[in-house]
Amino acid sequence: MKIKLDQFERELILKYGYPFPELREKLKSLANSEQPESITLSRVDIDMITGDLSRSINHGEVPEFLLDEVDALCQRLEVYL
Repeated sequence: MKIKLDQFERELILKYGYPFPELREKLKSLANSEQPESITLSRVDIDMITGDLSRSINHGEVPEFLLDEVDALCQRLEVYL
């Protein structure tokens, strides 16, 4: 499914979501785009990303000032599961 992600969301996924190599390369290729971009994600991608984002929060890898943003991204992506 295609999901629009803004630049900040893409950066959060790259840093804390540990995407599979193919998705990581796609996100990196869009790093300079300041516009929201549509990304094709499978349910497996979304499940893995939300799980890794949650793990990053629970293990203290996400700075406190980003906790709400990462949590909001998880919630937004989980709608697609």
